[in-house]
Amino acid sequence: METKININLKDQSFDLEIRGASLNHVSNLSTIGQAVADNLKASLVLLGVEPKKADEGVNLLLQGKYDIQYILKGCLGEI
Repeated sequence: METKININLKDQSFDLEIRGASLNHVSNLSTIGQAVADNLKASLVLLGVEPKKADEGVNLLLQGKYDIQYILKGCLGEI
């Protein structure tokens, strides 16, 4: 299964493309959330956020405690 994830921080959205997923392995789709989180962490690090801070921010986002704007403000100091 090949997954392609594009995150648009400005629009607070993501695009997800999955290729080669076997219908017998639909349960593998449960890992999509973690793949998006990993991609978001990598995107934040590329923007200059310290890896630990990016990890903490994404974890707070996944827990539903804060929205993406709050996380970006905390990680980048700007929006």
